[in-house]
Amino acid sequence: MEKNKTTKPATNAVSSNRLFEYFCDESYYHLWCVRPSNERRWGHCYHVQSKDEAQGLAEELSQLELLRSAGWIAHAKNFEQCVRTLRVIHTWASVDGALIPEHVKKQTSKALKPFMPNSKAGN
Repeated sequence: MEKNKTTKPATNAVSSNRLFEYFCDESYYHLWCVRPSNERRWGHCYHVQSKDEAQGLAEELSQLELLRSAGWIAHAKNFEQCVRTLRVIHTWASVDGALIPEHVKKQTSKALKPFMPNSKAGN
């Protein structure tokens, strides 16, 4: 009797960076699979139709993960809050008597607080 031969995996890895890898997933209709490099569970991936799409998605997801891990995504949310606050102030600035200085100071202090961690908001 012949010894059991190890079978070739159903997936053929094409490229991997530190965070995400992509490969042609022969077991899933030959679609291209993008998944975290350390992920091996079924269903924790994205499937796309072309190698170019897979490569682009892997790079985008890697960049997002780097931004998230460095705290920049949370920082971007704080920035969006500042933009919203400034839009409201700008909108009401043309209406006589619409802006109450104390209210404007409170709202701008709240919006700017994440960017000035060593200072006290509102002072």
